[in-house]
Amino acid sequence: RKTAIFFYENGSRGRDVLTDFLGDAELKSIMSDGYNAYVFIGNELKSARFKDTVHQVCMSHAKNKFVKASNQGGEPTAERFSEILKEFFMRERKYDDAGFTSKERLRERQGLATKELLIELRSLLDSEQSKDSEFRSRYYREALNYLNRFWKEIF
Repeated sequence: RKTAIFFYENGSRGRDVLTDFLGDAELKSIMSDGYNAYVFIGNELKSARFKDTVHQVCMSHAKNKFVKASNQGGEPTAERFSEILKEFFMRERKYDDAGFTSKERLRERQGLATKELLIELRSLLDSEQSKDSEFRSRYYREALNYLNRFWKEIF
């Protein structure tokens, strides 16, 4: 069973809203969209309270940024990023449909085909970031920066 909780307090989703909501709960991990108020969970400055909490960043947000860069920013390479990220989701659906156990899912995630996708994605990201960004759309720059900044939290 998968659970997602979205919460706002008086129109805010700031750090205090999250920490008040969590109270004294001990979390193994938490996933966010990379919103700056939540980055404290996963960075070096995080408090002792969250020192063992893994901060994950949502891959879907990264994918959607590339879709926007392709559709609204007219960036042709953004579509390839979107396709690669979509492939990760398609693999997860395949694992669900096959009824994979946690061990089987982990084996597949660490398999050669997944590693090849990661290598292609990272190589493409590094290549695109090495180019002059002056002539890129704002959306494409945002997508590239997001994926680069949160690479470890996404993967």
